[in-house]
Amino acid sequence: MPPAIVEQTRALPRPTRWNRLHLPFVGVAFASVVLADARVFLFRMAGGVVALVRLGAQAPHELLAQVMNDASTALLIFMAMTFGLIVPKLILDSFSPVGRT
Repeated sequence: MPPAIVEQTRALPRPTRWNRLHLPFVGVAFASVVLADARVFLFRMAGGVVALVRLGAQAPHELLAQVMNDASTALLIFMAMTFGLIVPKLILDSFSPVGRT
């Protein structure tokens, strides 16, 4: 390989933080995208809570149902991410011979 190309590849940023944690880059990218999905439900829930406070006793029951639906959906997304990304990593690490004494 020509020396100019080698120097250019050395200048590229390396994801050292992810390498230190031994996390796959694809897993971190997937978690970021799914987190953006959950934030939509959290913002909708926050807007519904503000509307509930503003309307007070005149708030329709459908608004409360929508707020609860958005909150439960966001919670389920966070729980699914926890079990879908962290638990398999822990299981794989338990079978890995690296770092055992």
